[in-house]
Amino acid sequence: MQGRIIKRNNLYYCAAKGKLRPIKIDTTDKINNGDLVEIKNETASGSKEIKRSNILVLKKIPSRAKFIDIEDTTPLFKRLENRILDLRRPVNHARFMARSEINKTLSRLFGDNGYINVNTPLIVGPITEGRVKTFNIDFFGKAAFLAMTKLVHLRHLICADFEKVYDLSPVFVGGKHKTSAHVSEYYTFDWANSEKTEFSGQLRHINKILFDLVSNLSKLENSSGLIVSSKKKLLLEEIKSTNIVTYRELMRQYIIENPGDKKTLEQHHLPDRVIEFAHRLYGRYLWVTEFPEKFKQFYCDTIEVNDENVVLASDLWWNKVKVASVSFSNSDYKKTLKRIGMLGLNRKNFKNYLNSIQLGSPEAYLGSLYIERLMMVILGINNIKDALMFPRAAQGTVLDP
Repeated sequence: MQGRIIKRNNLYYCAAKGKLRPIKIDTTDKINNGDLVEIKNETASGSKEIKRSNILVLKKIPSRAKFIDIEDTTPLFKRLENRILDLRRPVNHARFMARSEINKTLSRLFGDNGYINVNTPLIVGPITEGRVKTFNIDFFGKAAFLAMTKLVHLRHLICADFEKVYDLSPVFVGGKHKTSAHVSEYYTFDWANSEKTEFSGQLRHINKILFDLVSNLSKLENSSGLIVSSKKKLLLEEIKSTNIVTYRELMRQYIIENPGDKKTLEQHHLPDRVIEFAHRLYGRYLWVTEFPEKFKQFYCDTIEVNDENVVLASDLWWNKVKVASVSFSNSDYKKTLKRIGMLGLNRKNFKNYLNSIQLGSPEAYLGSLYIERLMMVILGINNIKDALMFPRAAQGTVLDP
């Protein structure tokens, strides 16, 4: 088993498989901070302390090499500038082992429910998402874009009689940003199905998926130390105590308590202060649903409530982090066309989509789970960049020269 030497306060440790074990110096052989080593004795690998005589140095860090001792307290920008060293830390090994387990577990849970795994395009032609924050590229002399959502293509598969599909792949968000805090690439677990169920049943389905996910991650407790029994119990209790509130009711209560903040109603998203208020009133695990028409994408259906059109879509906020979205997509050509016009979008960009729903298309439920945000909640990560292996750094990507 391979490991890495870490020196702290003149004491030596061996980091291997997400664990940090102290080294008992029983020989005069020297080891350096950062040396790549192999633990020779397998019985020693499972013990709390490793003898120096059981460690074989595979690659020694030369004295001229720059090796920075990175800790949890090291500023984020410094850790990102030295990301390879940062990723060597046992806590990061454990985080990304947990991320792998989250991805595998979600795939298994959806697979057990009859979903099949598909792959959707990452390079698209027209901006079918109906938003402006996209990355434009030159694709062999033609204008193209990196995809912002996979739900449009998953919706196409529902039109092609694939009843349940999912895709786990990256999403790209562009736009003008003057801060390295902007995360331009992240991963989502997206799905679509044509089940004949009530909208609230879809929300209950995601509640069960997340409950089973947290329950199944318990085996990581001993190896990673990131998920402890007490925290898992709290997360499961939060899921079981779920609440559903409409946007209209949430904002009504918010304005009653904050009468001087009516400008919040003009925004096309929910600010942090509203989410904090919602958690205080309704709990730490909360579905917000039935948004104003301009809040959501063109493919989301609208219904009439109290003489007002609202979007049949819901966002799941868990401990101030939006971890999931679920929406309903109809197969009404005229209604979809009207919604495209209402949002001020170019009808020509949606020719294929409009044609597909005319070809005997079923209605569909669409949803997304945001992998990095799930990690933040489940593993207690404060910054989303710590949930990405290669996030953007102050000077571009972490691998820039």
